Amino acid sequence: MCAETTSGGVCAPRLACRPHSFSHLVESIAVLAEDASIGEPTSVSVADIMAVIGRRSYGPLLLVLGLFSISPATILPGMTSAAALVTLAVSLQLAFGSSHLWLPGMLLRLRIARSSIKAATSDGLRKWARRLDRVLQPRLVFLSETPFANAAGLLCALAAIATFPLSLIPLAPLIPGLAITVLGLGLFARDGFLLILSDVLIVAAIGAALAAALPV
Repeated sequence: MCAETTSGGVCAPRLACRPHSFSHLVESIAVLAEDASIGEPTSVSVADIMAVIGRRSYGPLLLVLGLFSISPATILPGMTSAAALVTLAVSLQLAFGSSHLWLPGMLLRLRIARSSIKAATSDGLRKWARRLDRVLQPRLVFLSETPFANAAGLLCALAAIATFPLSLIPLAPLIPGLAITVLGLGLFARDGFLLILSDVLIVAAIGAALAAALPV
């Protein structure tokens, strides 16, 4: 009996076992672009992605959202804001210590083109993921646990909010997107060093958003 299903009713274990490394996570998401039994013919939903990742791990989902937000897929109108909206919903739950991730049906039904998933999980990313797997290791692990993980969720929410004013400036959303990616990777790998780095990037993103929003 499967614990979770995709929007098409496919049991999550059929798609992939829970990701245990960065490269495995990328491969698991890439499956969604190829498996015609999942989702619609040309797209998959946020629910399909969560069925692969699971609802009890914030790090992998934030990492996927961050990677998507800095990928070529966000060239399409509205994709940057959609990713930021989902990130905001996820990070606020992390901030408040929810043990089971929940998203409203409106967000779960958001659809992502298979071509966008292919772009976000390119061969280049897979190569870098395998390289990073060799150097990622648990460091300063206490920073990935409560209450520091909750603080990371709050900072991630601020990065998501910063994305909205920055989306009016070409390439500017890459700053919070990179911060969210590093934060998600830090939680996923339980690497406190990466979490500290993500804090620096989030401060830079907030500063850039304030500069963009406030009149000169």
